[in-house]
Amino acid sequence: MTGAIRVLLVEDSSEDAELLLRELRRGGYDPESRRVENEGELRAAVGAEDWDIAICDWSLPVFSAPNAIATLKDVAFQGPVIIVSGTMGEEHVVEAMRSGADDYVIKGDLRRLIPAIDRELREASIRAEGRRAEGRLMVSEARLRSLVEAIPATTYVARNVSDDGNIVLEYVSPQITAMSGYPPGEFVGNPSLWHDMIHPDDRDEALEKSRRHFSGGEPLRREFRVIARDGRTVWLRDEAASLSAEDGSARFSQGLLTDITGPKTTEAILRRQALIFETVHDAVVVVDLDGVIVDLNPGAEAMFGYTDAEIRGRTPDFLSVVDVTAAVLSTVERHGRWSGELPFVTKDGDIRTGELVAVPLNDEAGQSVGVVGVVRDVTERTRAEQELRRTLELLRTSDHERRLLLSRLVTAREEEAQRIAGELHDDPLQKLSAVALRLGVLRMGADEETQTRTVAQIQQGLDDTMSRLRHMLFELSPRSLETGGLAKALAEYVQHANQEEDLRYRLEDRLEVDVSMEMRTIAYRVILEALSNVRKHAQATTVTVLLAERDDGVLCRVTDDGVGITSERLGAALPGHMGTASMRQRVALASGWIEFDSELGQGTKVEFWLPGATHPR
Repeated sequence: MTGAIRVLLVEDSSEDAELLLRELRRGGYDPESRRVENEGELRAAVGAEDWDIAICDWSLPVFSAPNAIATLKDVAFQGPVIIVSGTMGEEHVVEAMRSGADDYVIKGDLRRLIPAIDRELREASIRAEGRRAEGRLMVSEARLRSLVEAIPATTYVARNVSDDGNIVLEYVSPQITAMSGYPPGEFVGNPSLWHDMIHPDDRDEALEKSRRHFSGGEPLRREFRVIARDGRTVWLRDEAASLSAEDGSARFSQGLLTDITGPKTTEAILRRQALIFETVHDAVVVVDLDGVIVDLNPGAEAMFGYTDAEIRGRTPDFLSVVDVTAAVLSTVERHGRWSGELPFVTKDGDIRTGELVAVPLNDEAGQSVGVVGVVRDVTERTRAEQELRRTLELLRTSDHERRLLLSRLVTAREEEAQRIAGELHDDPLQKLSAVALRLGVLRMGADEETQTRTVAQIQQGLDDTMSRLRHMLFELSPRSLETGGLAKALAEYVQHANQEEDLRYRLEDRLEVDVSMEMRTIAYRVILEALSNVRKHAQATTVTVLLAERDDGVLCRVTDDGVGITSERLGAALPGHMGTASMRQRVALASGWIEFDSELGQGTKVEFWLPGATHPR
């Protein structure tokens, strides 16, 4: 219907009133209106003029739609009443219909306003023509339809099952389209559609409940899944009551379908979260805002060694080496998170390291109600990291010592070369020079006695020079060290030294294996250095060298019966020699060990071990 229309607006907002009038004009009406805000203005407006329709806001500062409807009834207003409001809930819709409203429209969506006005004006016209009884029935149906179409669930009316077992639907409300993607007419015209839509896994159980409902009359309550037209899986709750027709014919069913996909999804999420909470190996502890433990998982019981009853109701500080609950709660409140490593104590007293992450626990309104802490035992990882750091430090120290040893070896080689040059100059060369002078005397024609004496001196000088040179060769690198092994080289050295010196040398050879050439050289140099120190500083009469097999390697020991060396001199380099520090570094380079033992008046013992016994002698 279009054309002139007289509208009585029960509305406190002039802007909203203008919005309604603009919608009427858009729908083809030419409205004449009056706006009232309270009961007095409403009574005056109805008493002064005739109105085609009344449009009421649900809630006014001093007035409400139910009051307005009651007032309109009191003054015998004959036109329809439509509620237009943005604050109505479902309970308000029911209340409005019961109080006498003919329809309602949401302010945020005025598309239904014109159709509602058209419908109500038609029904008013019917009533005006005298078909009041039929008109009232139509009005009731319209009201019911408006109410049914306004609720979020789908209503339906179903007859008994068909011969093939399918449910025959006589009415389905429009909300079914949003749920399933199919319009109501397809359900009414195709009894098998419901059967085909039900998820295969739920079909048998759902249909069996339908059969019992229609055959025995028991109330229907079931939850099942359907496959929507677009492929979505939708969870539905179906609740229906079985009734008999007034004429006593077969039963029919009035039901309500509710989309419960959201709650079901939430339920599934909560089940998964509960499963994670129960099965995760990390400790999960929930504390309230006072820091009291209100929940924990089995992982916490296993990690801390306490039962649920022993932990629940206490603050977490009894699990920690230090009191941290207050600090953690404060940090989470200010920054929304706390993380770090903390030592914790198990029930049996074991102190371990935990990695803690704490975050707020909020309710549905977003308000903080506590803190959730997740603790992971990182004790083994921490120990491994510490061990790795120690290993790296040892490697750095070893590398430094190797570099220092290399430097000392280079220096020692230069010093040794200088020493050899000095000894060649001071002893053999001087003796050879003396021989040359004596040969000059012989050439000058000395008498026979002088010649005899000179030849004897020349012979002695040559013998001394040859002996010194042989001794130097033994110290440098005897050929037997390579061809005969460590024991043979030392045997030759001892034999020569016993012929040349007053100090008595002894060799105890207990070796049945030999080592690599590299290890022989290191052992030979260290032993000769120890013998040189004995010869020059110990004032000993006897020195013994022991060679023996031990722990897949060679044990070497040099002992003397001299005056001994103080602990201060054991750590210092002796003039012209490597010194004990360099001897240590040589042995360390070969991954062996060395020990020095000496007391004043009790002699000195140098003992070292080198790995690498390689083959039988």
